[in-house]
Amino acid sequence: MLARVGRPRSRHPGECCHLAPGTGAMFALVAVTACAAASGWERVERRTCVQDDPPRVCLRAEPDQPIWMKIGGTRAVPGECLQGGAHSGWARVRVVDGTGVVSKRIVWARVGRTIELTKTELGRPRVSARSRCALP
Repeated sequence: MLARVGRPRSRHPGECCHLAPGTGAMFALVAVTACAAASGWERVERRTCVQDDPPRVCLRAEPDQPIWMKIGGTRAVPGECLQGGAHSGWARVRVVDGTGVVSKRIVWARVGRTIELTKTELGRPRVSARSRCALP
C-alpha cells in the first residue's frame, strides 16, 4: 500500500481530476474522437462494399421477427444496412422488437467493415458477423 507524504487528501469525490495537468482534456478528446457520428447514417441498397467505404451495420432476423434497428435517427428493418460517416468509431444501436421493447448496444464500426446484428432469445442485440469489404 502506498502512502501519501506531504500532501493533504483532497476533500472532494472527483479526486482523480488531480492526476496530471491536462488529463481531463485528454479524456474529453478521446471521448469525442472515438465515437462514430450520431447523425449522418443512411440506408444503403448495395450489398457489396469496398475497403474505403464508411462503416456499415446490417440487421438480420433469424427466424423472421418483427424487429427494426435505429442508428443516429435512421431506421432499418431486417435485410437492410445502414452506412455511417467517413470515420470509424463507436455506434449506438437501438433494436426494437414487435412489442416495442427497446434493447441498446454499442458496437465498434470500422471503415471498410460490415457488422451484422441479430437479436438473441433474451431480446438483446448480438453481433453475429463482422466482415471486411472487398479490395477496390
